[in-house]
Amino acid sequence: MQISKLSNDFYIGPQPTEPDLAHMKAEGVRTVFDFRHPSETRVPNGPAVTRQGLDYVNIPIRLQALSDDEVDQFRREAEVRPGPFLLHCGVGTRAAAMYLMKMAADQGWDAPRTLEEGRRIGINLDGSPPLKFFVASYVTRHAVKGPDPEADRDRCQGTH
Repeated sequence: MQISKLSNDFYIGPQPTEPDLAHMKAEGVRTVFDFRHPSETRVPNGPAVTRQGLDYVNIPIRLQALSDDEVDQFRREAEVRPGPFLLHCGVGTRAAAMYLMKMAADQGWDAPRTLEEGRRIGINLDGSPPLKFFVASYVTRHAVKGPDPEADRDRCQGTH
């Protein structure tokens, strides 16, 4: 099994086997996110996940056509599904990128910090320049903004 624990709430890895899923359930995982297209595997993953009593969410993504909508869907689903979570795809690259974008948006990281945090936990996107560019761009577009000093000044002066 090549599944890595990134935090108390997140594990990532490649396509899990049924024994991997049983192990993840024993570790406390409650929801599995699958980022593969159904055509990527001969055996659908959903039935194996649900046989373990785990929630299953499939958000099929392709690296060449990754969109903000897919990342946003993952972030929304992660807010309403029970954790901890196992994120997987074929080899783990898409799962790792989705994790980084969620963490960056949640924590308010900028692009350099996101990529550095990824390297710190063993996620290095240097081998996939288009994915690295998308992650950095997504994080920049979805950065948590601090208070607007102009709006604060206007409110204090009673102007709108």
